This record gives sequence, structure tokens and C-alpha cells, in this order.
Amino acid sequence: MSPFLRGMTGQQMGVGMGAGTMSPAERRLMILSAPSVGQQPAQQAGVGAAREAQQGAELAADIERFQFEQARPQEKLQSYLAAVRGGDLGSTTYEAQQRQPLTSILGGALSGAELGGMVSTNPAAAGYGAGLGALAGLLG
Repeated sequence: MSPFLRGMTGQQMGVGMGAGTMSPAERRLMILSAPSVGQQPAQQAGVGAAREAQQGAELAADIERFQFEQARPQEKLQSYLAAVRGGDLGSTTYEAQQRQPLTSILGGALSGAELGGMVSTNPAAAGYGAGLGALAGLLG
């Protein structure tokens, strides 16, 4: 018998309430499912959530520290090479995107056809909308 159950009376274990016919496994399940003394399940859940949040914050800090230490040699090498070569190593240049007229025309035609189909049930309206959309895509 466990030390927890030794100090309990038969009434506390439920023997006096018809629980005498319960198997030991059923009694163990009943005892384990009962809330702790002085704490409600909601309080226990709050404590558990707070512990999980703290552990998550500690893990995130450990990961950040690890990533910083892993990137440190690369940063030192880049700094050294930039000082030796007199420039910024690893700099990137960005080019402006070129406008593609064909995609503008097709996108305008598709939008115009959709708008024309929503305005009228006449199939010709979708065609007129596509033409106007294509023209707007070409100009726009």
C-alpha cells in the first residue's frame, strides 16, 4: 500500500460509501483524478500555463544565443575582409523591375472581362470589358 493511502481511513478512501467493491485500479484512478488539496483544476491549469510560458521564453533565449554565437565567426571574417579589401563584402545591389507590357495587357483584359460579366448578364459585356481592360493595361 502506498504511503499516501496508509494514513487514510476507510471513510476517506470511499469504503463506507459503497466503494468497498471497487478494484484497486479503480480506487487508484479515483484518487488520481481528485483535485489536489486546496487547489482547483483552473488554478492548476494557470500554474501549468505560466510554467510552460517561462520554459518557452528560456528556450527562445537559448536559441537566440546559439544563433548569435554561430554567426559570430562569419561576421568577424566579413569585417576583416572588408577592412583588407577596402569595401563592404557581401553587399547586394537591387535593380528596378521592368514593366512587362504583355502581362499588363492580359491582366487588364482579365479584370475588365470579370467586371463586364458582373455588370451585365449579356456575354458581349464581358467582351467589351475585356477590350477596355486590355486598353487600360496597355496605357497604364
